[in-house]
Amino acid sequence: TAQHNGVYECSVTFGDVGTLSGQVTQYVRDITAKTADYGVLNQAYVMSCTFHGDPMGATTWTKGDTTFETTADYTVTPGVYNTATMSRVDTLTLTNPAIDDNGDYTCTAAYTSDQVEQTATQTLRLFNGEITVAVTRTPSMDVVAKDTEVSFTCTYSAMTLDSDEGQISTAWTLNGEPLDDSITITNNPNEDTFTVTAGVETSGEFKCIVTYGVYGPVETPNVMLVRELVVTEGPLYHMDSDEVEFTCKAYGTVTDTTFVWSDGTDTFDSNSVAVTVGDIVHNSAESGFTQAVSAGKTYKCMFTYSDPELQKEATIDISVLNPVSVSLGGPDAVTLSEGDSAVFTCTFTSIDAAGGLADKLSVALFKVGTDNAIQEETVTDGAMTTKEFTLPNVNHQINGQYNCKATYLMTSNPDIEYGSKTSDNMEFYMRGKLEGSVDTMVGSEVQLVCTFYGDEITFTKWTLESSSDALVSDGTISFTTDPTFDVESRSLTSVLTVNSAVYGNNVYTCHGTYTSDSLESTANLGYIGLGVVLTPQTAGSTSVAAGAGITLTCSYPAMVDTTATITVNWFKGAAPLENTSEYSIVATPAEQRSQLEVTESTIEYNGVYVCQVTFGDVGSKREEVTQYVNSAVAGSTPTYSKPEISTTMSCTMHGDLSNPTTWVKSNTDGTETAITHDGTAYVVTAGISDNYMRTDTLEITSPTPEDTGVYSCSNQIADVAQRLHIAGMASYTATAIAEQNGQGIITCTTTPTDLIFLSSHVSWETEVEEPPVPVPAGTTEMEFSDLVEGRRTYTNTFTATATSNQPHVKLHCKWSMDPLFFENDNLIHFYTVGVQSKHIEDISGDYIESERSADAAPFSEKYSVAFKVYKGPGIATSSMTFTDLLGTTTPVTFETDDSDDVITDLSFSPELADHKSGKYEVTLTYTGFDTEYTGEMDVNIYQFCDFSTLPAVDNGSWMKVEGTVGDAIPYEDIVLMSCDDDTFVPSVKHIVCGARGAFELPEYAHCIPKSDLICSELPSIASGFPGYSRDEEGAVVATYRCVDGYYLSSSTQYTCNTGNQKWSIVTADNPLGTPPQCISSLQPSERRRTFTTTFSTTENYCPDTAAQDSVKAAMVTYLRSLGPGTCLELTYCTMPDFECTWADDVLTIQFQLVQDGVMSDTRMLDATEAAMNSGPVTLSLETGSDRRKKRATSLSADSVTSEDAAPSCPTGFASVGGYCIQCGPGFGYYSDACISCPIGTFSAKTSLQPCNQCAYGFTTRAGGATESGSCEEVSEVCTVPNARENTFLDPVPRSRTSYSESIDVICPEGYAVAANTATSFLCSETAISPVCYEMCDTSKMHSSNSAFMEEFNVKLTQTSVMLKRGEVGYYQCKDDHEMAKDMILYEYTCYNGGVLTTEMMPKCQRDPPNAALIVGLVLGAVILLLLMLMFYCMKKSKRVNGTRRDVDMSGAGRSADASTKL
Repeated sequence: TAQHNGVYECSVTFGDVGTLSGQVTQYVRDITAKTADYGVLNQAYVMSCTFHGDPMGATTWTKGDTTFETTADYTVTPGVYNTATMSRVDTLTLTNPAIDDNGDYTCTAAYTSDQVEQTATQTLRLFNGEITVAVTRTPSMDVVAKDTEVSFTCTYSAMTLDSDEGQISTAWTLNGEPLDDSITITNNPNEDTFTVTAGVETSGEFKCIVTYGVYGPVETPNVMLVRELVVTEGPLYHMDSDEVEFTCKAYGTVTDTTFVWSDGTDTFDSNSVAVTVGDIVHNSAESGFTQAVSAGKTYKCMFTYSDPELQKEATIDISVLNPVSVSLGGPDAVTLSEGDSAVFTCTFTSIDAAGGLADKLSVALFKVGTDNAIQEETVTDGAMTTKEFTLPNVNHQINGQYNCKATYLMTSNPDIEYGSKTSDNMEFYMRGKLEGSVDTMVGSEVQLVCTFYGDEITFTKWTLESSSDALVSDGTISFTTDPTFDVESRSLTSVLTVNSAVYGNNVYTCHGTYTSDSLESTANLGYIGLGVVLTPQTAGSTSVAAGAGITLTCSYPAMVDTTATITVNWFKGAAPLENTSEYSIVATPAEQRSQLEVTESTIEYNGVYVCQVTFGDVGSKREEVTQYVNSAVAGSTPTYSKPEISTTMSCTMHGDLSNPTTWVKSNTDGTETAITHDGTAYVVTAGISDNYMRTDTLEITSPTPEDTGVYSCSNQIADVAQRLHIAGMASYTATAIAEQNGQGIITCTTTPTDLIFLSSHVSWETEVEEPPVPVPAGTTEMEFSDLVEGRRTYTNTFTATATSNQPHVKLHCKWSMDPLFFENDNLIHFYTVGVQSKHIEDISGDYIESERSADAAPFSEKYSVAFKVYKGPGIATSSMTFTDLLGTTTPVTFETDDSDDVITDLSFSPELADHKSGKYEVTLTYTGFDTEYTGEMDVNIYQFCDFSTLPAVDNGSWMKVEGTVGDAIPYEDIVLMSCDDDTFVPSVKHIVCGARGAFELPEYAHCIPKSDLICSELPSIASGFPGYSRDEEGAVVATYRCVDGYYLSSSTQYTCNTGNQKWSIVTADNPLGTPPQCISSLQPSERRRTFTTTFSTTENYCPDTAAQDSVKAAMVTYLRSLGPGTCLELTYCTMPDFECTWADDVLTIQFQLVQDGVMSDTRMLDATEAAMNSGPVTLSLETGSDRRKKRATSLSADSVTSEDAAPSCPTGFASVGGYCIQCGPGFGYYSDACISCPIGTFSAKTSLQPCNQCAYGFTTRAGGATESGSCEEVSEVCTVPNARENTFLDPVPRSRTSYSESIDVICPEGYAVAANTATSFLCSETAISPVCYEMCDTSKMHSSNSAFMEEFNVKLTQTSVMLKRGEVGYYQCKDDHEMAKDMILYEYTCYNGGVLTTEMMPKCQRDPPNAALIVGLVLGAVILLLLMLMFYCMKKSKRVNGTRRDVDMSGAGRSADASTKL
């Protein structure tokens, strides 16, 4: 917000090195102004605008079309930019506002840095005068007496000059709260009135609040104080002599704070009365007074007001019961025994004697110090005075003080208590004792507390339960010898402390004697010592022999607390033991016992076993025992050794190792010889005991065959024997080979010299750190043969894989009779053999290109076929052959390399290298091995394309790429299309030289004039381009194409809509006309196509397998004859499947061609199919089983059909249109195709997944969205309505846009919207598109209405003008013609369909010749005639001299022909 304007600083401290800081000034642009305000007519008014942020230019104030400058009526005051607050306040002052100044005022200023404007508007409303609100009251005095009728009147004035803003509302409050609904307010024009009755609840501040529309509120207070005196008290009903607190409160103007209290008889001193003054609302004083009440008294408070002097008094009546009494009696506690009943009697004043105010009595027995009654009864009998309470099964625990409480009640009003009375306390103490047992852990201190209750008693002694002898304090126990009787609790206590508790149940007796009657009392107290006893199966022995069973018993005592849970856990060391197959745990809780059992022990069971018992929350105890499992095991030293080589035997003892180990040799004669340590021939060593195990050794430093025998070791608990043999051995080596990535068998054999049956092992090693040949890890036992001459042969074999990086590997076979004694190291050579690699040398590309002419000189390219071969143990024989496509085999000779290298080079340069496609094969054998090893390589020849054969290009030409020499264009090279100038566009960017020596020409290859493109050029795309051609009617159409290696996501042909001049790629789902994508593709590992051909024949050529093979061979021969670029001719196809059937005189052959080489050539299978369809499929077959009757037959196919299988694509790629692709951003994978993401979905990455759905309530404006940000709320998206007839819209109909977007109406040529109709409209749910109507051509009307216009002597005011529907044109008279008098100029109107309608009208009249001259002459003649007549008359009058003569003007006597026509 604007408050965040300022200079911000970041300071960084780098340890003790120092501190750096940086500053930045942050501007937050904003503008604040009043949205609405009010002024007064003819009184100056100031409006202001506050601009926040960076500095801005001058402020412009406007109201509607009026811009304000400083004048006599208006003052514009520019503010000064405040650098501290980063703001500026500008003002506009209206010096004498008039009614016309009502309205909206706008302040505008632009920021200096970027001229961005900020604007705010505020509204001014003028009142017709000062706003006044007044409140009057009748009577008008500030203080009124209670119950006075008071009238309030609120008068308000002023009204806004704008009636829409002049709505007035009023409201009243009393002390800040709305008036009570019971008060009726009368609303009159500019006045509110109401009447209230004065009282405490109506005392305080009244306010009249007036609101003028959005202006206000305006409020006026009026305070009215009401004088009143009120006395209050808590309960109104009391017992006699109860202390009661009274409160007296005086309302109104308080200047004298003297209160006077009386009880009707006595007056109390006012000085002793507490007074509080200062209630803001009621201006009141308050007095508190406490008095012991009596029956029949009336309590009164008096207060005198001094201004004017007025004395008021207030009286309160309370009900007081007559004096009552309550007492309690009970049994003799000493005579009671535990279990008896105790009866308490409560005596009280009856209801009738209490004064008649109550009709019900509640009587309750309480133990002093508790709040709840022990027993409670309700008495309704008015004469009853006693009530008994019986406590059953009493004991010393109820000892204490008791009382009785009587409460007087009124049945008619059960919530009112008149009061209560409580008796004096009564003591009750009976004899008793505290005894019992406790649980404690063995070894812990325990205290036994003996307590006697009741009357006074003295302590005598402590004894054991089974003895009368008094105990004395010693080192094991201690106790208090002279405890004191506690009078308050009526008890005596002695504590016996046992310093260390012992296992099991232990009971002590405490003795005491009562003073009053010398009776003795005893109490038994004890404890259970909680502990554990762990015993083995055999008492005193924890050793067993391996294989024997183990039983350990864990015992513990029962607890006093029978609800506590006792848990037993077993451990071996720190590891817990569970009831498993190894250990059996049998728990017997009833006998306080748990047993751990092992059926058959081993040395692993040696260890410390622990039994831990947890006694509820008291604690836990554990006991442990060490269990030994005794065993002896011979060591892993060799039992076979070579003479004179020191050998060591070992013996490992387990279990109880307390005894030393002795060694004994058993001789062949049955005698035994004790072996002792002499340090020379025999070295006996005792090991170190660890984890119940010790290994002792016997070393024979220089053994002889006589030392062969059985040696035993013993420690008196366990013993073991082992045999020692002294023997020699012999072995031999071997050599193995394997072809690269093949496998070879490696064998190691040895023969021992000893006649005794031996167990032998072998291990393998290589001479390099990272062996290319993996060898078996560790040691393996060797297989043995039968005895031959007293000996056995031992063999070990493994399979190794040859590698190219180490053609010669040296392996070591190490043999031993014991894993600890290696006797022999055998060296074995392992060779990699065969062909390592093959390639073509001396050519520039992947293919060998040819002009395909036998006499071409020089040839386009030559090459050498090179093989690298492994020498292995030595090449014995080698050969090389070349087989062409017709099956002709040619031997090839070459020389081998005699160097010491393990790899040698072989190469061959064939003649007519560019003429033959075929296969080269090398065959090798190696010295000492009969297996042949071969290597093959295919060589393929492709034909050049002839540049000179390309057809001519209209308005352009073909152009070779830079570096191309001559007209021979290599296979897969391109030729560009070039147009003459920028006024043309090419139909394709380039064409490719195909496999058959022919260019891949499109159906239409020309440069098209841009003037023919009614629609603008389509946008370019990555790795592709738009191409233009013409359809059958000559109209320009467009199609996108991709360069090699890319797949077009949509191959749609687009047409141009002449109405809106947009390509058909612009749709509702694609309103922006986003072009398709060229998707990068991978080469599949293979392509498959199945062909089906049918032949009409009456002979079955496929009766058996041999015949089918003949037909297959004929089909292969035919396919290879199809020429270059076809599948089998190039040897990059195989025919894995072939099927031949005959039925109904139709031979059906179905076979599959699989392209598995040169996968970049996507046209190979197409070229094969095109060649098959270009001419008859002819098979040359031989028929007849007898060779003399065989005849050649030729069959021609009736039909050829094919079907593609999906290419084999790598993982993560899908086969689409023969390409291995992934769908790019904006596309999803649906039904084995990449489809542009539908509306409401998006895809942000390359994948094979459907598009992601937008979140609920969100959608996209168009298809093909590439990010989630394209999803927007459905409520923000508007659908463009459908277009009307002959009408086009931009964006197109049913596409999506926002509600604030404008939609343009586009009319085709000769059409327009009606006159005075907008050519755009805002998108909405109810929007309807305007209509494009055919325009009226006035030139056509001129020609079609020429006869009419000639007849009426008119012409058009406008010619060759196009009129919109509803536009009007006018006729005018032709030259030299005029409109008749009082006639108007007639019009014609353009209607739908380009029709002009004309109103009927009078003809235009030809102008009279020299009309002005004729008029002048006529007028002149008339004037002259009149003058002559006048002179004539004058002369006649003179002649007659006044004689009268009648003149006959009737015309009588004249002929009718002489009459004048006017």
